[in-house]
Amino acid sequence: MMQIIRTYIKALGLAFSFWKLWLLIFLFNLLAVQLVLWPLRIWMGATLGRSRSSVALSESFDLNIIMDLIHSEGSVFFYMLPLLLCVIIIYAIWISLASGGLIHAFQQRSGSIRHFFSGGLQYLLPNIRISFYIVFLHVILLFLAYSYFAKDGLNVLEMEDELFLIRRFWFLLFLVIIASFFISIWRDLSRIFVALYHRKNYWYTLEFYKAFRSVFSARYLLMALLNYLILACLAFIYFSVLSSKTLADSSFFLLALSQMIISLRIILKVARLGSFYILASDKFTAALPDHS
Repeated sequence: MMQIIRTYIKALGLAFSFWKLWLLIFLFNLLAVQLVLWPLRIWMGATLGRSRSSVALSESFDLNIIMDLIHSEGSVFFYMLPLLLCVIIIYAIWISLASGGLIHAFQQRSGSIRHFFSGGLQYLLPNIRISFYIVFLHVILLFLAYSYFAKDGLNVLEMEDELFLIRRFWFLLFLVIIASFFISIWRDLSRIFVALYHRKNYWYTLEFYKAFRSVFSARYLLMALLNYLILACLAFIYFSVLSSKTLADSSFFLLALSQMIISLRIILKVARLGSFYILASDKFTAALPDHS
């Protein structure tokens, strides 16, 4: 366990030294959020205006109001779907490029923007394939979860006791979270093995298979759990601050705190990828034949 902690601290130090890279990722994520919110603001402003619904949404989020808007103004909403889809595709390509760039930066031990983009472009196509596989796996996972959840129907009036449906929901949510946890490890390891083995082929079957075998390795599981534990501590601190009425009344403080939490989350994601790379590269180097 001490080796895991030392490796994570080493990766965290490299992540902080790559300040140009995580600042670049932070700015692009901020731009992507604005691109997504911009058409939504236009649609909601044109649809709501100064109505009571806008006042209700400004006070608190109400899913019923959103659904009523989609039903009444659905034609306008669906005109924006292509734009939102384009933003999602661009963001997926950016994530694929950023992952390859970060792995290449860890390979070079350099936070150079040039190394970041050269590595990102070098591994862009396999990383896009991995992103597609991840989306596909999550779609299947959610479809299976929903199929089991709704197998007895969702009409509460026809049920003798709806508590079993609530218990089923929490059980399925737990399974989905566990499955997503293992899928995320496979995602990062697949991208790392593509960079380590550096074989120019289309399918990358060997890399994906080795990543799948390594998912259940104790070293990667402990590293991922350590990263999620730190993220959970950050979330606890954030929501504890939100529960304080004195601090929650300051909009500037909340804005600064939220941006700081987002920045730390990006740094931790970089550290997680770096720690996986350090573990994988050490094992990869040890497996190489000795030609001395």
